[in-house]
Amino acid sequence: WNAHVKSHFHRPASSRSPTFQEYFDLIHPDDREVVRREIQSALGTGALFDVEHRTIDPGSSHVKWIRNVGKVSYGGN
Repeated sequence: WNAHVKSHFHRPASSRSPTFQEYFDLIHPDDREVVRREIQSALGTGALFDVEHRTIDPGSSHVKWIRNVGKVSYGGN
């Protein structure tokens, strides 16, 4: 979640990295299921996820298409 990635999700560069739920809330509702499936598959295999989807600016409702490629990691207490 560098400044460039944050800009794709309508977040200020100085903001903290979002939680998974905050990230998911910034995805267009019509695209959430496909993103969820891609991330779930990547968690199961350890592979990269690669999905195109729309993001929504919560302040202005501006929609932007992006290609989201990444590796899923998580930590627990």
